[in-house]
Amino acid sequence: MASYNVNYDDERFTQLEQEKQSELNKYNQTYDALIDERNQFTNQQQNLVDKWQQTQEQIANDNLNHQINLYNQQKEQAEKSYQKEANASYIDYLKETSNQSVSRENLAQNGLSNGGYGESSKVSMYNTYQNRIASARQSKETAMLEFNNAIKEAQLTNNATLAENALTALKEKMNILLEGFNYKDTATQNKLNWEYNINNNYYDRYKDVESQINYENEQAEAIRQYQEQMEYQ
Repeated sequence: MASYNVNYDDERFTQLEQEKQSELNKYNQTYDALIDERNQFTNQQQNLVDKWQQTQEQIANDNLNHQINLYNQQKEQAEKSYQKEANASYIDYLKETSNQSVSRENLAQNGLSNGGYGESSKVSMYNTYQNRIASARQSKETAMLEFNNAIKEAQLTNNATLAENALTALKEKMNILLEGFNYKDTATQNKLNWEYNINNNYYDRYKDVESQINYENEQAEAIRQYQEQMEYQ
């Protein structure tokens, strides 16, 4: 087939180009919508992870505050017990050393109140009082130390829990991002494949139209030559 000058402004070329652009736009809009929906879904998943982390932090902090409140209540109770024991031991000491006490009356009756035995008895009572105070103070200090250590341990445990939750949330969000990336990568590849196929298809159709126009030109030239020959004859 001879090659002729092709009019590329022919409406068939224009129609083909319009059809191709329409089909490309349709697939682009479809895939863009899918990718946009995936982006929204990814954001929703990440927001859910953030809410989960916030909820877990709130639970952990609430538990920590509850533990600390309990320990502080126990510390207050230990302080009250110490004060109660201190007051009781002091009252007992006053009773024992009072002139009205049974011990002093017995000593007086036996003529021992002014002797060394009486003084020794008073010293013994005072030592007993001091020992009770010291024992109560030691118990209180031991309890306070245990409660303070328990509070510190609870705080460290809570910090470890918060850190673990943060790491879990980070891993989950990274997985979500990776899934979203893989989805968009696949969708983009599919989109490019469709564009490639559409362009190839319309290129073939374009060449068909070009061939058709060449054929028409050839037929027109043949008719022209035939008419010219007839006129010459």
